[in-house]
Amino acid sequence: MGSKCLEEEEEEMEQEKKEEERKRHNRTEDSIMEEQFGSEETETLDAESAIGSDSSSVLEWKPSESSSMNAPEPKVRRTLSAIHIQKEDLENVDLGYMTSEKAFRIVLAGDAAVGKSSFLLRLCKNEFKVHSSTTQCGLQMKTLIVDGEPTLLQIWDTAGQESIAKSYFRRADGVLLLYDVSCEKSFLNVREWVDVIEDVSPEDIPIMLVGNKCDLRQDGLKCVSSSYGEKLSMTYNTLFCETSAKEGSNVLEAVLHLARQVRTYHTNRKITRQPSLPSLTAPRKKPQFSCCT
Repeated sequence: MGSKCLEEEEEEMEQEKKEEERKRHNRTEDSIMEEQFGSEETETLDAESAIGSDSSSVLEWKPSESSSMNAPEPKVRRTLSAIHIQKEDLENVDLGYMTSEKAFRIVLAGDAAVGKSSFLLRLCKNEFKVHSSTTQCGLQMKTLIVDGEPTLLQIWDTAGQESIAKSYFRRADGVLLLYDVSCEKSFLNVREWVDVIEDVSPEDIPIMLVGNKCDLRQDGLKCVSSSYGEKLSMTYNTLFCETSAKEGSNVLEAVLHLARQVRTYHTNRKITRQPSLPSLTAPRKKPQFSCCT
């Protein structure tokens, strides 16, 4: 009887050990899975904050109730006003390539109420709002296929902040300079805008002169002739086209032409900045030694 009791006790102890090992193994697997899923959520948040999604604005990420009890509070990130990439662009562009590609900074400039915000809204969301007023600088990310290459544009809208536009020109790779074809004053002020860009920008950056609201000609309003815009663009050696943010005509084409010139300008600038190799036949300078007494 005594031996049987000992055997039963040993069997019970072995079963208890096996049960404890199984529970420990399950806890280890659960902790590993939590760590992996937690890292994936963080990486997803970072990717969406960097390049955006198909929605009109940055996704507002919220942790689930179960994970928020144990997980540490996420770091505060500065969200962008809106990030949008067209679906047809995504079909031809690798997102991994986009994140590593240089983003060219494009600045929307021009007098107030010339349609800068409507132009950007049509470009990035293909929408138009009759009554829209912007009082804060907005940033939009747009990816275009230029000559078969994905080109990432970082477009700054200075709507309501024209007085601080100079700070944006200093680091801009290109400028979309808009005027209202139905407002002669905005057209005459183009000269002042170009002068400011040339004075502030360290280099001769590409400029696209855009005559916006060309649809108003159909309403019989007195508008600036397109020939005047062409002559002014030739004077300052800029690109030129007329657009309608309301109808969407030539909006994408204007940005494509500017993006192409920005890429070409950036490529040529990199080539000219490359140091030339020393000539093999050039005589070397003899080192000069000085004696100390």
